[in-house]
Order: sequence, then structure tokens, then C-alpha cells
Amino acid sequence: MQGTGSHDLKLHQKNIQHEWTFVRGSASTIDEPLYHYPSVSYQAQVHAAVNLGLARAALDLVIAMSGSTKTVTGAPRLGDRAYYRSELGKAEAMLRSAQAFFYESAEAVWASLLAGNPVTLQQTNLLRLSATHAAHTGADVVMKAYRLAGTAAIFNDNRLQWIVRDSMVVTQHAFLGEATYDGAGAVFAGIEPTIPYP
Repeated sequence: MQGTGSHDLKLHQKNIQHEWTFVRGSASTIDEPLYHYPSVSYQAQVHAAVNLGLARAALDLVIAMSGSTKTVTGAPRLGDRAYYRSELGKAEAMLRSAQAFFYESAEAVWASLLAGNPVTLQQTNLLRLSATHAAHTGADVVMKAYRLAGTAAIFNDNRLQWIVRDSMVVTQHAFLGEATYDGAGAVFAGIEPTIPYP
């Protein structure tokens, strides 16, 4: 991704000791709380956090434009427009709500692990759901900011251009796709998910 510097990593002729390897979904080889954290959920959270950061950056950019950008047509500044203020308020609420759910779920699991308790299916479900929600809500907030920025956002040198692209990439990840909602709903309903989950 352009904004995160993601790239592939390859190791050649290197030997990794067995205790430092894992098979996704299998028991941990190291008996410490960190290594009992659900690995699929953790990977989903790592990707979802990118969109929380991108959403914050997009809002910060459009907020910075609210009072200083004068239009060539003589139209009111962004901050003087009721729709701008209303949509900005909604976007801020969306982002902070998604962040709260995301961190609340992670903190509950971490506290459980520190207390020596195994992570339950219900806790893992909330980890996956909160990560997916954060990824998609973050992308929605980015698009709100992009639309609020108006024509200033359409130029290739505007930072919102790559923020939009990268936020869409995060939502496409297999661990954060729409199927996660189906899996989460199945767990809530007490039935077996139709997809490999959680």
C-alpha cells in the first residue's frame, strides 16, 4: 500500500527454530499471554488499525481546510457551511465509536489472558467483528472526508488521494471482508458459521 509501505519479505537459507514458528489456529508453542492471543484476530486488528489511522488523518486534513481555504467563486468557506459541519460531526462520531469498540474488545481479551483465562469464542468473535467494523467504518469516514474536501481532493498531489486508495485496500483483506459479518452473526445466533471463522 502506498501509505503504509507494505511489501513482501523473503528469507533465503535461514533456519527458524520450531518454537518460533506457528500454524495459524493451532496451540501456541510459547506459554505466555501474548502467544495465546488469537492469531487470526490479531492479524485482522493489525490491518484494521491502518484504517483507523487513515480516517484520523483524513479528518485532520479536511478540518485544516475548514477555515483557511477560500474559494475562487466567492462561496462560503467550508467551516461556514452547515452541511460541512454536520457531516464532520457525524464522521468524528463514527470514527470514535469504531475505535471504542475496537479497543474495548482487545482490552477485554488481554485482561482475560493476563488473568490466566483462555479466550472464549464470544471474545474472539468480538475481536473479529470490531476489527472488520473498524476497517469498514474507517473507509467510510475517509470517503466522507474526501467528499467534504470538494474539488481540492481531486488532484493527484492531494494526500487524500492515497488515503482513499489505501483505505479501500484494507477493506479487501480476507480477514476483514463482508463474510466476517456473516460469521459474527452465526456465532451470536449460536450456529456454526458457514465460513472458516473465527
